[in-house]
Amino acid sequence: MNILIITAVQKEKDAILTALKKIPKSFLEKNNYNIDIKTTGLGPVTAAIITANILNSKTYDLVINTGIAGGFDLEIGTIVLAKNIVYADLGVQTLQGFIPLEKLGFKAANIKIKDNLIEKFKQILLTDNMLKNKIQIGTIATVATITGTKNRVLNLKKRLRNLKAEAMEGFGVALAAKIKKIPIIELRSVSNKVGIRDKSKWKIQEALNNLTLTFQNIIQNLEEIKNLRKIREANNGK
Repeated sequence: MNILIITAVQKEKDAILTALKKIPKSFLEKNNYNIDIKTTGLGPVTAAIITANILNSKTYDLVINTGIAGGFDLEIGTIVLAKNIVYADLGVQTLQGFIPLEKLGFKAANIKIKDNLIEKFKQILLTDNMLKNKIQIGTIATVATITGTKNRVLNLKKRLRNLKAEAMEGFGVALAAKIKKIPIIELRSVSNKVGIRDKSKWKIQEALNNLTLTFQNIIQNLEEIKNLRKIREANNGK
């Protein structure tokens, strides 16, 4: 089973590598788990291009985009699983407000994750008592510009149903995976609350530590999603 884990920056990658180092190599070899962890840099365009190039060079059964994120009304350390990955600032800004693509007659910039794939990951996370009360499922917004004002927070929450978090790469990674018909999961650890930037309240290391704990748990329980036919059926857009 070949799994591609995509992060934006090295610190996020290091958090996953720390988790991987805690898993015995014999366990990975016995179960034929081949896990590649790659960084793309920041932003949806870069993420899409680099992910596409990686997926063209090797066959993967699952893609996971992960890292830290800003949360909407969530406690720092919350783990968010994306039910919808939405390119939130792709559209037209007018005097009357923002108009998303679907209201302009184009296909919505929204990649939906099938319930059965989400449910499998949720059940994996619930096996760890330290994660049970930290899991949220909903929309993760992909943005090219990080939100830093109260007005934009209100606008995004009004436009996007069940909005939980925002990051900069999810839609790009998900689109590259979708084109190749590979299942995609976006999973984020909340490091700060979305809004006016106040770095004194950010807890990046805490969020990274939670990411390590989360992926140690995921890797140990990959048997839950090892049936490739079921994973394929869970693929976005089908």
